[in-house]
Amino acid sequence: MLELPENVHVFGYDDVEEAKYPIDGPAEARIFGQSYRTSSDSRRLHEGYAPPDATIPNIGLLHTGLDPDAGKYAPCSESELRDINNMHYWALGHIHQQRIYPGTPTIAFPGIPQGRDVTEPRTGGAYLVDLSVAQEPTLQFVPTSPIIWHDVRVDLGDLEDQPSNVNDVERLLLEEAERLQNSANDDHLPDLDIEPVSTDWSPEGHICRWTLVGRSDVYEVLDAEDEVDDFIAEQLRNRFEREMPFVWTESVQNRVRQPLPNIDEIRDEDPVIQEFIDLVDEFRVDPEIRDDLGEQSGEIWFEPEDHEEERETELPLSEDLLDELIDRAEARVMEELIIRREYVDS
Repeated sequence: MLELPENVHVFGYDDVEEAKYPIDGPAEARIFGQSYRTSSDSRRLHEGYAPPDATIPNIGLLHTGLDPDAGKYAPCSESELRDINNMHYWALGHIHQQRIYPGTPTIAFPGIPQGRDVTEPRTGGAYLVDLSVAQEPTLQFVPTSPIIWHDVRVDLGDLEDQPSNVNDVERLLLEEAERLQNSANDDHLPDLDIEPVSTDWSPEGHICRWTLVGRSDVYEVLDAEDEVDDFIAEQLRNRFEREMPFVWTESVQNRVRQPLPNIDEIRDEDPVIQEFIDLVDEFRVDPEIRDDLGEQSGEIWFEPEDHEEERETELPLSEDLLDELIDRAEARVMEELIIRREYVDS
């Protein structure tokens, strides 16, 4: 679809190929790679990588999930890559998050240069690698994302000054957007154990999904108004559309719930509610129960291994999302308990 620059080398898919650097003159490094036959490939491609010697740096370029049991994406393990002789560095693709596996040789996923949607809310980039045959490589992170996605949860129930109308909620989100707009560039760098490269990078803009959560008296107002989410989103877009860096609102999602009575007071006098709270607390911390919850949550959920394993009829179940499902289930059951036990009106 695209005409690639002359300095781009595309590896074939039949066998592992060797590309020397530089192209002209004595080789200062070798890069080994192999493409896929199709959009996925179950062959154990790493087994064909065989640097002839270690006189110059050898770099292995491989698209893999680094999973020996993977059925589609070049199955292999960390130890299998390290067992290949004379390799000095493994530069991996496929996983969209930055990951570094220290050791000999170092194995690294640089992630992607730009997040595609709100499920990839981190700053993308690349690794600058200082590599030689005599010592372990030194890695630095190079940020490249012109746009950063943010999935921002705003808990209205935790606020000291509770909002009472739509304008109050809009004002809160405007303040959050201004803080984001005025934040330092370093605040958006990924949390890695390596230093970032000193560059003039700064994001051109931020795209936000605002999710209103918590229990607040403004619940009735937000629930009663038609299309209030779209109204707030449009107001936010209008406010920041001509500023740099821009802050664009992808959507505003209302998850605010009806306020409940003081749970601590109720639990002391109601053994049923006390038992339910204890049960949910156990769900949050017990790893075996959490694993079982993930398995029993239904076929719609699956554990995300990578973004190329997306399934049209299923949704990725992360630890954060499991916590959110527990929170939402607790809120719904607690609300029903409180209504049925006549602490509030239905």
